[in-house]
Amino acid sequence: MHISGLLGMPRRVYTYPSGMGWDVYNLLSSIGALVLILGILAILVNVVQARVRGPLAGPDPWLGNTLEWTTSSPPPPYNFARIPVVRSADPAWDGVSGPSDLVLPEGHQTPATMPLEGDPAAALEMPSESVMPLAAAAAIALVCVGLIGDLDWLAVAAVLATAVVLAFWHGPREAGPLEPTP
Repeated sequence: MHISGLLGMPRRVYTYPSGMGWDVYNLLSSIGALVLILGILAILVNVVQARVRGPLAGPDPWLGNTLEWTTSSPPPPYNFARIPVVRSADPAWDGVSGPSDLVLPEGHQTPATMPLEGDPAAALEMPSESVMPLAAAAAIALVCVGLIGDLDWLAVAAVLATAVVLAFWHGPREAGPLEPTP
């Protein structure tokens, strides 16, 4: 459709004279629309069929080999109460990736390591549920509206709002002591 428009085909025209060079492009656009419709219908049929007679999926329906498949479904907000030890490229299949000696009691913490040695040094507070991602998305959308609508004042104000939201969202967090398991 883009190419036929660049070749001069007007928009919102249901018929046009033959031999203008748009025939092949319109046929390809029509075939593409049909393929999209069939794909969406296949997805809808699959969703309805799965909801009506499909079994409920467990925590690891695909037998994944990474750690995100070792948590319950739905996962808790903190994923792991203890930092798991990874001993291979397939930690979920090891059967030996038990918890480490590092306990992060609050659930929203992660160990900070020394830059060169990689030894755990502190517990960093991870971000919890927040409206900041939504606020950042709204501010960026306002930037786009300002740029598209030739509203320079709105675009500049939204860029500043985006910077403020990102500064609060990614601001420094306190590091506490990392406690080994007793």
